[in-house]
Amino acid sequence: MDREPDDQPQDGSGFDWTQARWSPLYPPIEILAEMGRVAVAAARVDRQLALALLAIKHPDEFDELLKRNSSMLLKELRRRTEELFEGQLLSWALANINEVQKRIEARHAVAHSIWTPADRSEFVSVQLLAEIGGQDELDRLLAERGSMAEWKTHHPKANGPGLQSMHELEKARVDLEDAATWLEGLRFTLASALFAGKPPGARNVLDPDSFN
Repeated sequence: MDREPDDQPQDGSGFDWTQARWSPLYPPIEILAEMGRVAVAAARVDRQLALALLAIKHPDEFDELLKRNSSMLLKELRRRTEELFEGQLLSWALANINEVQKRIEARHAVAHSIWTPADRSEFVSVQLLAEIGGQDELDRLLAERGSMAEWKTHHPKANGPGLQSMHELEKARVDLEDAATWLEGLRFTLASALFAGKPPGARNVLDPDSFN
């Protein structure tokens, strides 16, 4: 809600929280950018999961599959694979699916971890705020404290640290990108086995002409 003109300090003192520059109090921009790249890579994995399900004749439409979360897609792909395949092909497919699941969990750790400064007592105290005389002083304080902050993460589900360094985030992204590539290979391999019998492993080789 916009403030009324008479709500503003008449002598230029004081500050307005809604006008403060909060960006310095976020983790470094390169960290935030890499977190975004992890999210994009995970979305590509979800897309490949949906495509793999379609390739082995899952009855749902592509758009409907994309509405499901990663865990549901993985569960359905595992169930469908166990239903249609056997032997070495099944073992190979399940090993790939299990590895993809591990890498998706890293994405969850990135998305759901809570970022906090390592020492809250050195962040912004009530006493410091009480001494601020104007908006510029508030912005300078936020910039100063943001530059001094050492950030840490906590992953509530694991009850421990989440991914926070550039090395950890980059590894999570690369692992997800690799997972998407594996799923693409899995899709073509399973579809070939199901419709052409090569490689062997389908419980029943299907005739493509029997489908619309």
